[in-house]
Amino acid sequence: MPGKKTLLYITKEKILVSNSAKDKGKLYQIDWDGNDPTRAFKSIKKNLRAKSVVVILGNDLSYVLTVQVPQTKTNRAAVLSEVQPLIPENITEANFDWKTIGANTAKKLKLVQVVATSGNILNNLSYAAKANKMKIETINPVAVLLAGQTKLFKNPHLIVWSGHEKLAVVSHRGNVYLSENIERDPQSAINDLIEFTKEKHGLKISLVVFEEGVDKKIEFPAQWKVKKESLNPMAAAAAKKPEKGKDEEALELKPVDEPEKPEKKKEEVKEEKEGATGEGETAPTTEGAETPAKTETKPESTEATTDKESTKTAASIEDKEDSGDDDSDSDEEEDEEEEKPPVNKKIFIILAVVIVVGGLVVGGTLYFRSRVEKTPAASEETVEAAPTPTPEPEVVSLEDYKAQVLNGSGIAGEAGVVQGLLDSAGLEEIETGNADNYDYTDTKVGMKELVPDEVFDEVKKALGNYSVVKSDALSDDSDYDIVVTVGSTKSEEEATPTPES
Repeated sequence: MPGKKTLLYITKEKILVSNSAKDKGKLYQIDWDGNDPTRAFKSIKKNLRAKSVVVILGNDLSYVLTVQVPQTKTNRAAVLSEVQPLIPENITEANFDWKTIGANTAKKLKLVQVVATSGNILNNLSYAAKANKMKIETINPVAVLLAGQTKLFKNPHLIVWSGHEKLAVVSHRGNVYLSENIERDPQSAINDLIEFTKEKHGLKISLVVFEEGVDKKIEFPAQWKVKKESLNPMAAAAAKKPEKGKDEEALELKPVDEPEKPEKKKEEVKEEKEGATGEGETAPTTEGAETPAKTETKPESTEATTDKESTKTAASIEDKEDSGDDDSDSDEEEDEEEEKPPVNKKIFIILAVVIVVGGLVVGGTLYFRSRVEKTPAASEETVEAAPTPTPEPEVVSLEDYKAQVLNGSGIAGEAGVVQGLLDSAGLEEIETGNADNYDYTDTKVGMKELVPDEVFDEVKKALGNYSVVKSDALSDDSDYDIVVTVGSTKSEEEATPTPES
């Protein structure tokens, strides 16, 4: 069973959140401003207890295309110079990636698949994750995921999808030649897409792949074959692992290592000032406020409206601490209001301060004298401080983690015993195996850095009389969140030594 993952499908207007690989699972919608997702990530972290996320970039936030470059210029810098004029964004080496997908030996050209996004979007997503101590596992454009689900078709084909967006993708062998949103004028957009790829790459499309929900008014050539296929980019993203290899072999957008804090939009600053001075007639919408997916008013956004059980209202994941974050944003406006108070008010404030200070000085002096005059025994009396309430420990759920149990004790079946104990404690995904040797005495528990210490405490508690110690942290690319290597020593055995013969 694949591990649970928090999936984020992000467009310019909304973030669709699922903690399952299936679209039929619980799907949440968070409206955002298309600029700073920090509050949205905070809500996801708090209410869904997400520690890492898989990001799917909508077609309105990503660019995917195939270009032809000379064989002598097949390197990152050369490919970047080729695509910069074709993409209406400031594309740099940080916010694009490329992969060689074929060659035209006759013309000495290579086909290169390119993916890119706005540098601002990539930075702000990275900042939101880092600020909330979350890890972005992968970032994939939706067009790439859709093409990957139809790569078994041998001939060039057109994918028409109307899931969380309406878009068309020209694909061949799992590669994207071009993708386009078709919400406004589907027929014209599809015709232009077909003509462009035919003229640029010589592709002759004879197949259209779609699923239910596609606009029936769209007309395709009579000789084309039609194939109905189940297309689920969120499931594809959940199953996809980070690509590894040389630069020209792996295609993947990566988070920014040291992201900068997102700048506020001019509209937001203006709304804040109006709200602080009372000039605005309506209160600005709280950034990051969530709305249920089933209340989306756009006719095309019907993806979570048919099943009341499949979509929760956004109130269930609303961040209750948003109001506290707004305090710092309004400090500057409050300072501006107090910069030029009337003169009589300033005098009144000064007099009040003088009176208060004078009273404190006199009162303090009298109090000090009374304390000095007391007897030494009386001065030694102390008032017992009220006990500070002990904060309740954070409750952790072991079912969110994937574990491996390795037998290093040399005792047959010991890994199965530990597996049963951990299963009873709440771990659902546990695999067993043998350690690299059978000389382990202590039972060692290794965890990824993002796994909280409370999980170790729960594991130690579950293992009872085993001598449990924490080992080095697991690498981020490990297939498991927790690895338990079972040793031969148990606390009961240590307490009752075996008598010598």
